[in-house]
Amino acid sequence: MSDLKDLQRQAGARVFRDFFPDFKDDGKNVRCRFHDDRKPSFNISETDGVFRGKCFGCNWSGDSIDLLKEIEGLSFAEAVDRLKEVTGNGNGKGTADRKSQTLTLDGIKSLRIGKDGKPSESGEFSFLRSHLYNNGRPPYLKVLYADGKGNKTAKFFSVTGADQYAWRRRSEAVLYHGDLLTARPADPVLYSESEKDCDCLSALGFLAVSAGGASCFNERHAEALRGRTVTILPHCDEAGLKCRDETSKLLRGVAKSVRSVDLVKAWDDCFPGSAVPTGADVADLLSLYQDLYGEEKDPREAVQDLLTRYTESLTPCLMDSLLRWNDVINLDVRIDYLLDRIIPKGAITLLFGRGGIGKTSLLLQMSRAIAEGLPFADRETEQTTVVYVDNENPLSVLQDRAQRIGKATNLYVWHVSSSDPPPKLDADNWHKYKELPAGLIVVDTLRASHAGDENDSRVMSQIISRLKELRELGFTVLLLHHTPKHSDAIFKGSGAILDCADHVLSLEEVRDDEGQEFATDRTFRLATRIKTRFEPSELYLTFDPELKGFSVTDAPDLTTLQDVQAILREAGRPLSQRELKAKVRTETDLTERESRRILKRGTGTYWKTRRGGPTKRSFMYELID
Repeated sequence: MSDLKDLQRQAGARVFRDFFPDFKDDGKNVRCRFHDDRKPSFNISETDGVFRGKCFGCNWSGDSIDLLKEIEGLSFAEAVDRLKEVTGNGNGKGTADRKSQTLTLDGIKSLRIGKDGKPSESGEFSFLRSHLYNNGRPPYLKVLYADGKGNKTAKFFSVTGADQYAWRRRSEAVLYHGDLLTARPADPVLYSESEKDCDCLSALGFLAVSAGGASCFNERHAEALRGRTVTILPHCDEAGLKCRDETSKLLRGVAKSVRSVDLVKAWDDCFPGSAVPTGADVADLLSLYQDLYGEEKDPREAVQDLLTRYTESLTPCLMDSLLRWNDVINLDVRIDYLLDRIIPKGAITLLFGRGGIGKTSLLLQMSRAIAEGLPFADRETEQTTVVYVDNENPLSVLQDRAQRIGKATNLYVWHVSSSDPPPKLDADNWHKYKELPAGLIVVDTLRASHAGDENDSRVMSQIISRLKELRELGFTVLLLHHTPKHSDAIFKGSGAILDCADHVLSLEEVRDDEGQEFATDRTFRLATRIKTRFEPSELYLTFDPELKGFSVTDAPDLTTLQDVQAILREAGRPLSQRELKAKVRTETDLTERESRRILKRGTGTYWKTRRGGPTKRSFMYELID
């Protein structure tokens, strides 16, 4: 074993550097060879002179022997012999099919490959063609072998010297003809999934590149085409169309423009009555073109014709996606509500109120009304599936309230006692919410729905983004939230919560005095507060202790509010604060203090205010249409 360690100490670093040309002694990671490593994640370390590799992306790990076994397909004994050859202590003997053997191009062409992918004198696959990737580090050769049935298999060989090739590619995959991109920076680029097309087009003077397969194009390849004009030449099959779509997606925002050739239509127009072979490519089309026309027509003209007549843009034009102002005016859209002017459909609504004021009872009533399509208070509802996510209430309390409110067939409760409880909104399995039907999700409470700090904007921003994702999927979200101890007029937590909400409601007692919770003589106001993207609205409610729920009542001072509304209507114009106060004092029995209270209470519901009047600090009052 000590001899083996000595061998690894002598040859290990050389083996790792051969396979990972980017490996330096500075501790930086390199790209892994064993998966599509878009971000360097392969770490090479040395302990007591023995080098080992570990990928933090695909979890491959091993020493120089493991590396040789994995990349060159060697047995343990062959890997040890390979290390000896690296140190110059090998016996120089080997078999014809040893993958450690260096081959010439003629030797590669004479190989026979079996179905197991290994060289064999009786192998079914023989040499078809080869393609040299000059810009690999080191350069490498891709060789295609084919059997008599049209099946193909590919092998890679690294260039080690003049007409010398070693088994396996020892560099990252690069674009075929990618070296020409630097040499011809201004030329438009043709992209195909096969090297055969590239060779055919290059022979005609075009700049053509390929990733070497229908699904081989990746972000690193796209980066090599940054700022270029790219035309994709897909093959005539499902894989070709998939290649076109995936390639154009990666090039979006990277390439200057992306177009695609409709090869099927071109084939039909050029050779009417001739069926398009499945998998046909541009090289096949040009071959048939030359068979038909010989030297009468220049094949370059056929390619130019393809690029002129049969291409479509795959680069979305930003201006085409914008709405014209007059089109916005004529749009047939409207704001829908699940609960008229209280819960907007397809929006995130935040309802806050102090602890013990009755928020849960109110939301349970609303949820049942919406689930059954029944009116709530004096407002109509739009029926939809409702899922009440209860993170707080004991099941016994929930059962008592459900029995008092009444049955509902379209209302579901996702309770913390469930065998599959509702996930936290900041948990990895939060996506379970997406499995619900796209109706109304009621979250009781926002604070109990996550494990983070509600005052931390970073925590709340993550939850916000997830709630918005649900909204974009068609859900309506209603969040129950609390107020701080010092004020009933605001909600607790980070201002980022307000960023997430489209519509904010508060539930507050109208009277200022304190008293017994759920007292029957109290009036509550459910109204828009702080922010809304929709129409401001309000409801006045009283609490029924038998029902443990709310019923609608008239707004306090309703007659007085309507009297002030009539004064504004009679004036036929906006009134300054001074003018309106004077008219209210003259035409009603209100004191100065009561007048100020009434004007404040009716603002946003019965009338609106704006700066103006005789002084900069004056307000003008006008009716809400």
